[in-house]
Amino acid sequence: MIHLISNRSLPWDSKKTLSDINPPETIQLDIETTGLCAWTNQIISVQIGYGGEAFVIDTKDFDFTQLKWLENHVCIGHNIKFDLLFLRNKGIIIEKVWDTYLAERLLTNGKFVKRDLGSVAKRYLGVDLDKDVRDKLAVFGLNHQDCIEYSGKDVLYLEEIAKKQVYRLKDKKMFTVAKDEMANVPAFTYMEQCGFYLNKEEWLAAESKGIEIRDRLVSDLHKSIIDLVPEYDNLQGDLFSQDVKSTVLWSSPKQVSEALHKAGIITEGSSVAKDEIGHISHPIIGTYLKYKAQDKLCGTYGSNFLNHVKSDGRIRTNFKLLVNTGRTSSSPNLQNIPSYDKPEDDVFRHAFQAEEGNMLLVNDYSGQESVILADRSKEPNLLDFYLNGGADLHSYVARLVWPDELGELTLDVISKEHSGLRKKAKSTTFALAYGASASSVGQEVYDRFMKTFPGLFEYFDMCEQRTLEDGFITINEKSGMKFYIDQWEYFLDLQRKMDNSWWADYRKSKGTHRFEKMNKMKKDFYAIGGAIRRKSMNYPIQGTAAHQKKRALRKLYEFLRNYNLIPSVKICVEVHDELVVECPSGMADRLAPKIQEIMEDAANYYLDKLTMKASPVITKYWNH
Repeated sequence: MIHLISNRSLPWDSKKTLSDINPPETIQLDIETTGLCAWTNQIISVQIGYGGEAFVIDTKDFDFTQLKWLENHVCIGHNIKFDLLFLRNKGIIIEKVWDTYLAERLLTNGKFVKRDLGSVAKRYLGVDLDKDVRDKLAVFGLNHQDCIEYSGKDVLYLEEIAKKQVYRLKDKKMFTVAKDEMANVPAFTYMEQCGFYLNKEEWLAAESKGIEIRDRLVSDLHKSIIDLVPEYDNLQGDLFSQDVKSTVLWSSPKQVSEALHKAGIITEGSSVAKDEIGHISHPIIGTYLKYKAQDKLCGTYGSNFLNHVKSDGRIRTNFKLLVNTGRTSSSPNLQNIPSYDKPEDDVFRHAFQAEEGNMLLVNDYSGQESVILADRSKEPNLLDFYLNGGADLHSYVARLVWPDELGELTLDVISKEHSGLRKKAKSTTFALAYGASASSVGQEVYDRFMKTFPGLFEYFDMCEQRTLEDGFITINEKSGMKFYIDQWEYFLDLQRKMDNSWWADYRKSKGTHRFEKMNKMKKDFYAIGGAIRRKSMNYPIQGTAAHQKKRALRKLYEFLRNYNLIPSVKICVEVHDELVVECPSGMADRLAPKIQEIMEDAANYYLDKLTMKASPVITKYWNH
């Protein structure tokens, strides 16, 4: 039964008042709005459901303080962060939630299925929810009967769906991660409400500076390739310019690949994607990758980016709380704004600032994914480094991998005088953690790493084997989060079929009608198998890092709430291994060590042998 609560004469038979709502502890919640932005759009209605009844509350000229009682209830919603943000802006702070979208995301992580409410209701209950009315609702509000009916139906089935999800989550031993993800929602909602102050003038100056940096890198590339392959010298040039210029168009991957091949750096036809050439320590590779990153930065974060800034000068991003690994993504994307070693090049981040009277606390983990890799793999050499207080992992790795060249040197000397091998050690370590093969990092380097860190490769093999046995990747054992391999059964079927006799038949099939089909089987086998290995190696590392950071964010939010520091202390953004907080200047020195403690405790909760350090920096600008 759907009831309407409104002071207007609207086309609906069952009319009620707010006093007719007598909700239990757990209710179903949804809102309808004129658009997606909680700062520029309005709430059309609030829907509350329980016991087979739905109340559609018309919010035209409505006093939202009449709904403060919602704060005392567990609210079930689908993508409920959206609803919470609109209501939070009205002064209603809901802390206890169950999100049927997040639960479904966990249950189907890795599977190609639809997760909108209509699809979920159909999958669990066989119910058809007509979503065609949604666009009409944004235009006409509750002035049409079908709009009122549409609004009410959304809170008739959520609790029944949630109960079925809880059963499945417990059966799959994922209820722990589900509870954690639900508890994270209010923290992310508050962070979205806070936003991050952006100095528009400095942003525009950053755009010009970014283009200048990009052009400087292009100039360096021209000089480097001419030194390596003189035939690329553009002798025609510009009669009015003294700049050295080659004939290579650096924005063309094809031309870059040809040039690097002629320079003897890569093989003919090789990709110049970062994943493929990032391990190569040649200077021109480093410059080229910096150029690509800078070019993308200039294209993505230009003057149009300022359209996202709200009237109060703060930019607010919408966080997607779960991607495959457990990480988040955001739109507009603040997570890909890079930091630079040279402060003068950190121009885009510098435009993100604390407002007058405030300071930023920029807090990040030290070597987060490397520590996680060592802790999970239990590789003796890596554990030894961290347990004995090592500070420069990449110099340490370089010394072990190249003992003839570096074995007698201190880590400090390696860092200063053998930066090339240190850089190669760093890029290879990260590449291997992301599932790189010998062909990606180079066979010689791969073999050296395998000899130096045998425990690491045993761990990688174990991860892959476990995935093949289970059909899913266990992202983290403590939380129970999983990533399902959608093509697992197909891959096992290929594995069974492609025995020695199949390969013999495959070699004979060339030139026959069977070859195309068999060749597709071979390509699928290697493509899916390679993806399984890479994801099996990397997803638990990325996922554990995401768990650490989300737990830190949640614990920080709870601390701020419990000590009445909201809204004077704002959580501005989270970026993978980093949390940025804004607080009154007089509070910064006292708050910084507390945030450090929260972050370290959250990280160590997911570690076994090792501990992780967080380093807070008090600054006016986001340039850490």
